[in-house]
Amino acid sequence: MKHPYYNKAYGVFINGYCSCAGTTDATQMVLHYMGMNGKHVHRNQFRHQWVSITLDGKKGWADGQVGAAGYGAWGDHSYNPSWN
Repeated sequence: MKHPYYNKAYGVFINGYCSCAGTTDATQMVLHYMGMNGKHVHRNQFRHQWVSITLDGKKGWADGQVGAAGYGAWGDHSYNPSWN
């Protein structure tokens, strides 16, 4: 993308332009403010990115680009768009 900060939370909340890296950064920021820790999966790689988290003692994921979250591994969900 040519827009500045497309890969950061700033791009999501302020500029209005973002990639999956930006939505993941924003998702992780929101989770942090909610007191939850997450890991940015595939950070700085040219592939789809999401947050890996633990909820209720179970491993899960949150994908800000598609607006979904769930238990298990990312890609186990029925709408897997095959971005990887």
